[in-house]
Amino acid sequence: MGRQIAVAMDATDEREFLDFLRGSAVVVLYRDWASTPAAVDAFERDAYSGTFWIQNGAFPWSPSFKAVDLQDEASGATRQYFRFWDREGPLIEYSRHPIHLPHPGVAGRLYWSKRFATRGEDGADGLEAFDAWFSQVTRWIRKRGTRRTHGTAGAVWFLPGALAQWESSRSTDPGPPNR
Repeated sequence: MGRQIAVAMDATDEREFLDFLRGSAVVVLYRDWASTPAAVDAFERDAYSGTFWIQNGAFPWSPSFKAVDLQDEASGATRQYFRFWDREGPLIEYSRHPIHLPHPGVAGRLYWSKRFATRGEDGADGLEAFDAWFSQVTRWIRKRGTRRTHGTAGAVWFLPGALAQWESSRSTDPGPPNR
């Protein structure tokens, strides 16, 4: 059980979103996969930064990570990465929308699982307070975004930079093949 909003953001949109988040709460960002089990300063863009976890510091909680050794196929070298492990905290999951795909099957999203309240960490008051903050976040997205249907991902709230990218890519996309 949870709440979510489908969203598409480019790098500029993400910076503005992070500025909003930092203006509304003390937030800490974590990556799904990272070379260290530490918070990050921004929504980094690299091969391993597909999903981020946003923690509101008003809700006490400590993340946990699982060390994973991965072998680089090209060099054969083994590197250790850290997988964000405990997803049942007071967190918003942010996954990026594949703006560049003409017909994506899934949308980027902001998602709150609501599981942390079932563990008794904050009780009903914590749940209501986090719900209010998540509602504030989704209102910010809707106020700045434009809702468009993209592939089978359904209706997505495109923030201005992402919308410009998407509209630009659509002008060169012939659409799905006729069958």
